[in-house]
Formats: sequence, C-alpha cells, structure tokens
Amino acid sequence: MTARYDIPIWRGNEETVDLILMADDDTPFDLSGSTLIFRCDQGDGSTTLTKSSATPGSGLTITDAASGAVSLVLTPTETRAFRNGLQNQYEIERWIADDQFTLMSGFINAKGPGLNTDA
Repeated sequence: MTARYDIPIWRGNEETVDLILMADDDTPFDLSGSTLIFRCDQGDGSTTLTKSSATPGSGLTITDAASGAVSLVLTPTETRAFRNGLQNQYEIERWIADDQFTLMSGFINAKGPGLNTDA
C-alpha cells in the first residue's frame, strides 16, 4: 500500500527531508537494488520536478537501503517555485527490474512568500 505524507517546506529555503520508507507490515522497506524516482507537480501543472536516486547529486539519495532510509534535498530555487499550501502533488516511485511501484505520495505543503533570493 502506498504511504501518504505531506512534506512541509518554507519557500526559498533549502530543505532536506529524511524519510524511512515502511512496508505494509510496519517494517522498513528494503530498497536494495532499487532506483527511486521523485516527481512533483509544482502547482500550476506546467512544471514537473523530477529527481532520481540513480543520478548522483540529483537531490534524491538512498542513504541506507536495508533500513529504507532516503534523503530528499530541495534547493532554494526549487522550493521558491512551489505554490503556497497543498497545491504541489508528489510521489516517490520504486523501480526495480521492470517493476514500478509508488511507495509514498502526498503534497508539498509550501509556506512563506518566497521573497528571498540566491544573490
């Protein structure tokens, strides 16, 4: 079953979200041999943010496969693009061999004006 979790962030800040993905029996999901894909609609439907654990430096990392530990890093530019509130739907998919399965989904719950800059 797909877990449901809304991720709170502050627009314009770098956000690191550490997750433990759980199996249906409430044990950590073993991610050995898996690739994870994070996809998020950034509010207006025209922009989709995608990150892959298979791409070093993408911002999605399996930190401990056996314990289901994952780290998601969203940059200031990425968080600034989110619309306020629960308007930014995401999912994390597990790809292994030819199988794809959504492990977690929800919304990025963005807060703040996003007025800060990278300069």
